[in-house]
Amino acid sequence: MKHPLTQKAEVLWHYLNVSSSLTKLDSFKKYGILHVGAIICSLRKSGVIITTKAIKRKNKFGRDIEYADYVCGTSKKALLKLYKHVNKK
Repeated sequence: MKHPLTQKAEVLWHYLNVSSSLTKLDSFKKYGILHVGAIICSLRKSGVIITTKAIKRKNKFGRDIEYADYVCGTSKKALLKLYKHVNKK
């Protein structure tokens, strides 16, 4: 039996559909959500297609860093499945 999505998962899912992408920093600044990876995992288990892109940049000290950028590529079938899952409440 699948667990219902949390409010944080619903917020991030909506943001990913409206916006083009999401990073951990975006989620913290906009919603105060720190554990984005766990929420992305639960969204994927619910049928949402989310791809992770590794972004490589230099930080302000000139060191190479890498962070995840999540992009939602939902199919119509996945959206319908998630909609039914969310509205079971």
